[in-house]
Amino acid sequence: MSEERIYLDHTSGGMLLPSVQRELLRFLVEVQAAPGGGHREAREAREELEKARQRVAHFLGAKESEGVVFTSGGTEAVQSGIRGWGESVGKGTLYLSEMEHPAVESAVRRLEKNGFTVVRVPVDGEGRLKWDGVKAGSGVGLVCVHLAHHDLGTVQSISDARKFAEKVGAKLFVDATHGAGWVPLDVEEGADLVALSGHRLGAPKGSGALWIRSGFPWKAQLEGGRQEGDRRAGTENLPTIVGFGVAAEEWSENGKSFRSEAQKAQKILAEEILKKIPSAKLHGPKVGIE
Repeated sequence: MSEERIYLDHTSGGMLLPSVQRELLRFLVEVQAAPGGGHREAREAREELEKARQRVAHFLGAKESEGVVFTSGGTEAVQSGIRGWGESVGKGTLYLSEMEHPAVESAVRRLEKNGFTVVRVPVDGEGRLKWDGVKAGSGVGLVCVHLAHHDLGTVQSISDARKFAEKVGAKLFVDATHGAGWVPLDVEEGADLVALSGHRLGAPKGSGALWIRSGFPWKAQLEGGRQEGDRRAGTENLPTIVGFGVAAEEWSENGKSFRSEAQKAQKILAEEILKKIPSAKLHGPKVGIE
């Protein structure tokens, strides 16, 4: 008799949504042209690429789709976002906590070695950022904040981060790789740079995106081609991008119900574990997304 198992590791790797599975298989079999070509098949592929871009932009609440740059995943989006800003401005100050994802931390440390100043933001006992008392650094700045923490699940107030960024004259980078969809996010409310991971939304692994506000100082990190508006060289991985677009559309339409069901299951699971395993301890904030 086979063991019945329940998969609870969606933050590391989610399951493909059925609609994504169907579209992914269709593109793997039927669509072979690169979007950058000039023939009919390439133009058709390019239309699908731009449709996916529009879907991801809509999911983010962006008014225009041009700000979306597709990447190979969340790590590339984070790294290219932070380092691209650093190379563009030359020097400045980065503001972040000690609890950021290693992808963020490593990009920041690289810039620190190149002369950038790093200001650490303290957190409370539940992992929430405490902006009061944080002093402004010199020069231009970038505030780096996670939408939801990759271990604790703590949800940060992007509004508070935005207010602090405005106070110190800095731009705002949001690492939404672990929170997008599960936590509502509207980039028009103040983010300048947003990193996304597709597979945590039910898209294929290897799908991600970086949203860049128009006019934001940024330099491409992968050169050698004209793809993605000269912002990310290399032939686009169309099947995974299209899958990402389908997943983004599903979340735009059904995100509220997805979140509601997850909250119910999360509450039951936490309550039962704490009740039946006396030694169990909850780390982070009280269970619940809101």
